[in-house]
Amino acid sequence: MPLGKLLARENKQGAYGLGMNFLARFDSYLFLPKKMLFCYRQQRFTRDEPAPQRILAIRYYAHRVELFSNPPAALARFGLQNGDVLVEVNGSKVLPEGIHYLRIALADTPAGQLTLKIDRHGKMKTIRM
Repeated sequence: MPLGKLLARENKQGAYGLGMNFLARFDSYLFLPKKMLFCYRQQRFTRDEPAPQRILAIRYYAHRVELFSNPPAALARFGLQNGDVLVEVNGSKVLPEGIHYLRIALADTPAGQLTLKIDRHGKMKTIRM
């Protein structure tokens, strides 16, 4: 599930981290490190963020960026499938090092203005969303 516009980073040991702005989003919180307990009130957690246009989960796998772990019905309305490889987004080549910006473009590009070029089992397809 998306966590607003927050960026979670993974280190080489597989641990994840969030920046300090993460804590600033809570109304109140309590962290007990000895018990690994984090209690919070989050009524307005994403209060400063507009709702995304769409949520499309992607991953970098086997040297490519692909749609992954999305509910099939959510993809079907766009003519997409999990496993579709993203080749271009709005005319720009998809590069693994730009995956963070790609996620933003997929979520926030206004309806009707997002164009994807995908590779599905060796066949190229262009989809406008």
